[in-house]
Amino acid sequence: MSSATGSQIVFDAGVLIAIFDEGDAHSEWARRVYRDSTSARLLASALTVSESIVHAARDGKALAGHDSVRALDIDVVPLIEGDVVPLAELRARSRLRMPDAVVLHTAIRERAAIATTDARLARIAREHGVEACAPDDENGPLDVAYEGG
Repeated sequence: MSSATGSQIVFDAGVLIAIFDEGDAHSEWARRVYRDSTSARLLASALTVSESIVHAARDGKALAGHDSVRALDIDVVPLIEGDVVPLAELRARSRLRMPDAVVLHTAIRERAAIATTDARLARIAREHGVEACAPDDENGPLDVAYEGG
């Protein structure tokens, strides 16, 4: 799949969780996406990273979970005041849950593709002109080349 967005990939929480959880049904796929994306700038919203470490937090290991995500060299993208209205409008139009709407909004704002374990999010992302890949996706893996920046 050639990338219309070019050089950046936003990971959703499902991908981050699956990278670390060998028992996750999407673990092999998520690890392959991560390995194959080394030339891309990898992104995740702060909300997504928080969501991905909830299980670690339940075990009193939130900081260790956060350190594990940070070790992946993923740029954490904050939500800012300018995101409030466009994010609310996107969620209202798409009917995505807020965490998924944040992933899509981040990809739109950053002009990035999405890697997600959620087929519905991938479909809706494509409807919004955002390249996406998901497990069992006939579109194949993302093809991006990061030029730096």
